[in-house]
Amino acid sequence: MVICDLALDGYMRPLPQVLCDLLRAVCLDKQETYEEKKTRNYHKRNLQKEGN
Repeated sequence: MVICDLALDGYMRPLPQVLCDLLRAVCLDKQETYEEKKTRNYHKRNLQKEGN
């Protein structure tokens, strides 16, 4: 959704700014995924400790 909005807004803004916004959106998505993975691994370790 964000990428589509950025593409539509691209007609109103200069290309370099649109590219920066697009990269920022992609990097933020990856960062959120990394945080979710970190949280999942943390919970998995806690469950393994309780099982032993």
